[in-house]
Amino acid sequence: MPALPADMDSPQTLLLAFGARALGDHNAPFDALRAAFPQAQLLGCSTSGEMAGTNVDDASISLVVARFEHTRLQLAT
Repeated sequence: MPALPADMDSPQTLLLAFGARALGDHNAPFDALRAAFPQAQLLGCSTSGEMAGTNVDDASISLVVARFEHTRLQLAT
């Protein structure tokens, strides 16, 4: 796994995690994200696979990290 850009953690950081449905039963990947980004808002959803070039992977997590300068984030459930 590549190093997480934990220096981007802030209350204005949004994490979008796209993962295989089977990973929903395993907390470890999401616990690692929460530990690396304790201040960020974490949103996740399932996907049926990721494609990169000619590779297809259906047991992984793709992560988007966005840190906003002037935007206040608030999670609603």
